[in-house]
Amino acid sequence: MTAHGGEFGTCGAIEMLAGLRTENQAHHWDTPSAPSAVRAIQHLKELFCPPDEAWRRDAPHRGLNL
Repeated sequence: MTAHGGEFGTCGAIEMLAGLRTENQAHHWDTPSAPSAVRAIQHLKELFCPPDEAWRRDAPHRGLNL
């Protein structure tokens, strides 16, 4: 996972597109319980909402300030 900036769930555009593409492929070609599908979904969730506690604590305040 890359460092996160000031926007919600930020990462680089290429990383986000790759995560979206991987999840889309898993959705269409895997079963929901396939390990690759589970990993793809978990990774996409982390791209939108990183597990970093400081990011989660500060994100609502940054959003309200926008």
